[in-house]
Amino acid sequence: MASLLLGVGVYLIGRDWGSVLFLQPFAALQPSWNIAAMPAGAWLPSLLHAYGFALLIILMLRPHPRAPVYGASGWLLIAALLEWLQSTPAEALILSMYRLPGTGPVPGLVEAYVIHGRFDSGDLLAAALGCLAAFAAAHTVEVPK
Repeated sequence: MASLLLGVGVYLIGRDWGSVLFLQPFAALQPSWNIAAMPAGAWLPSLLHAYGFALLIILMLRPHPRAPVYGASGWLLIAALLEWLQSTPAEALILSMYRLPGTGPVPGLVEAYVIHGRFDSGDLLAAALGCLAAFAAAHTVEVPK
């Protein structure tokens, strides 16, 4: 949980709120200072969220012997999909298929995520490292039999 909260904290002080799905409605309230220009502000949320969510999935799948594999790879697939949604080809495809006009809170947030988000291979790499760390951490914890 601590890694998830730390990741949210980095989003609050390090990302453009207009491109963060859960912060987009509050974008006008974002302070003018942030750490987005710092390297950690760019990739740390992706690493921490991948680590935290992969561990949560692994814990939910325990005591299955393949829980670390399923949890880490499952979250990596989700993270990769979410990152791909911010790519130019995905934006064109989604907006042409659904023609999201931004009406209502959910389509507006999805539209903001797709249009204002930016694909970053560094985020993808950070998510992969976070999932790998979760996989490794899951092997250090003894599962009661």
